[in-house]
Amino acid sequence: MKKPGASEKLLITILALFLFSLPNLIESHSWQNIPVFFRSPAIQAFTVFLMAIVLEALPFILIGSVISGLIEVYLPEEAITRIFEKKNTLLLIPVAGLLGLALPICECGIIPVIRRLLKKGVPFSVAITYMLTGPIINVTVLASTSLAFWKEPKIIFWRPVLAFLVGTTIGFASKRFEKTAPLPAKESLKEDHCCEECCGEEHHHHSKNWLTVFSHAGDDFFLMGKYLIVGALVASFVQVGLPRENLLIFSHNLPLAITALMALAFLLNLCSESDAFVASTFVQFPAAAKIAFLVSGPMLDFKMILMFFSIFRKRYIIFLAASIAVLVFICTYFLGVVLR
Repeated sequence: MKKPGASEKLLITILALFLFSLPNLIESHSWQNIPVFFRSPAIQAFTVFLMAIVLEALPFILIGSVISGLIEVYLPEEAITRIFEKKNTLLLIPVAGLLGLALPICECGIIPVIRRLLKKGVPFSVAITYMLTGPIINVTVLASTSLAFWKEPKIIFWRPVLAFLVGTTIGFASKRFEKTAPLPAKESLKEDHCCEECCGEEHHHHSKNWLTVFSHAGDDFFLMGKYLIVGALVASFVQVGLPRENLLIFSHNLPLAITALMALAFLLNLCSESDAFVASTFVQFPAAAKIAFLVSGPMLDFKMILMFFSIFRKRYIIFLAASIAVLVFICTYFLGVVLR
């Protein structure tokens, strides 16, 4: 009997989550007939959070996967080589920091795009800069931030500014990793094996049609989807088990306030297009702490860490996570001192 593949496993998992959540999403006279376990307030809250995160993120992962499929099929490696072979990467890193304005993708969908860009030959430091800044410096996120914080223009201004500073700084620092293969060895071997033995001669020519695009998109979608499910489960447990009122004890101390909201951003796994509305509810916290929440979340949360393992080696993931945490803390701390 054939074992289920990655796509079948993901679809089964999503269906199971939906069936598990369904009793808590139904409001009818038959509610009292549902087992007590499903009528528990904690279980109800958990399933609502879980389905909200999954349903919010899946469309963006799908969009990112389709874009990655288009890149794989329609963007020749020769074109990438011509673009970058005569240009100084140091000049391209700041440009990549603003690329999200032209190609807006939230952090849920940007990972498959970065995977394809790296495989096509985009310099590592340039891709990393776009990965970190793109989910924040784009029109949709800037608009949602403006709507959520229209009474606090300093947050609207400093969120993209600090995202650009942190992203480009890490981009420059990542140049030292460019000589190291960004993909894990097992991932590279897996795809090479597919091209040579499983996909046939036609795959080598990458026939430019929509079936090929959607084939690549499907591979990326199901690869990233499993990380999303795990991240959503963790985030739902956190939202149920960690009352936000407990964070108020940190709100009057700037370093602790920044640390607390950065940790919360890591655990909540919010989408960059909606996190500003959550941050706007932290009215007792200083503006700098809310900016830390808005900058660190799209760059580094639990589901992003899991997705990083589909692209980077473990050593670089540790470097990336530590760099984001330290730089965001330092920048927002000094900003908080200035804004006082």
